[in-house]
Amino acid sequence: MRVIEGRITASQLAQFGAMGFEYGTITVHGEDGPSLHVKVDAYTLHEGLALGDTVRIEIEELGKTGIWVARRIINLSDQLTKAGPESAEMSSSA
Repeated sequence: MRVIEGRITASQLAQFGAMGFEYGTITVHGEDGPSLHVKVDAYTLHEGLALGDTVRIEIEELGKTGIWVARRIINLSDQLTKAGPESAEMSSSA
């Protein structure tokens, strides 16, 4: 399992079935490297994905195909928004 962090720069997701599972791919531009295309499927745990969101993703390679599959996506933009600017100031001054 590998963990990457970055900003969602592209998204091709669609909902399927009565349960509304999302399938498709997102492109994440990491702070320390090039953009990475990541597959999202019914087994990916997440709470919403939008362009520009900063995320931390647990990924693994699909066999030996070179295709990266997201297993868990944590939206860091939501955490920053909920924390508010006061928390960011306190974090940077610590």
